[in-house]
Amino acid sequence: MFYGTSKVLQLAGPDAYASSLQQRLLNAFRVLEANRTIMFGDATFLSEKIPDSTASITELMIQTSAFSKRLFEQIEGVPEEERPFSPTITALAYEGTELDCKISNWCNSVSLQPDSADPFAQIALAKYHAIRLFHCRNFTYYTCWHPGTIPQLDQMEIDGCVAAITYLCEKVLQSSNIPGAILLFPLRMAGAHSHFEWQRDEVRNLLNQIHKSGFVVAKRIQIDLLEFWEFQDDQDNIEPGV
Repeated sequence: MFYGTSKVLQLAGPDAYASSLQQRLLNAFRVLEANRTIMFGDATFLSEKIPDSTASITELMIQTSAFSKRLFEQIEGVPEEERPFSPTITALAYEGTELDCKISNWCNSVSLQPDSADPFAQIALAKYHAIRLFHCRNFTYYTCWHPGTIPQLDQMEIDGCVAAITYLCEKVLQSSNIPGAILLFPLRMAGAHSHFEWQRDEVRNLLNQIHKSGFVVAKRIQIDLLEFWEFQDDQDNIEPGV
């Protein structure tokens, strides 16, 4: 599906580049979804009204992804021994904290409730928690930061995000006909931050549901998570100093 989407965007031609990336993606999904529903006679979520929260969280995802790419590229461009004193590192920490505030402000501004019956609100909230996990985790791959200068989540906040994502994704899958593939990013983030077996079971079960609904890419994410969990468990079993 995602490969097909990229092909549709290419076929849209250079004139489509004048519109926002968000609009291009939406138009591409509309083409794919319209063809799917007419061929198989299924209902489609495109006939429902999509709230502004969906567009705004998508925009935040794009901004966070773009910052993530620059973060790794710019850090790798600074010699390791120079990083603690580099203006580039300081600027990245500041920009990352500003983006973290923007992500938090999104949740405060849209006034969405976790128990909302609106599946689009549920998806938006699941993506919000996933973006928080994704953004903060990116800073944990390096030790060049000065204390208190980067966005961080404590374990209780991480567990809260994981629980919220699995709860919201389950509600979407149970009560709507929205394609489960839209939930793959939140579930990938929830899985990557699951340390307990019961958390992992919840993520696995939801990915299984998506896979059975016809999105084979969910199986690939399950395999990736299984490999990650095995690596994580091995690391946890290594005694300090060994």
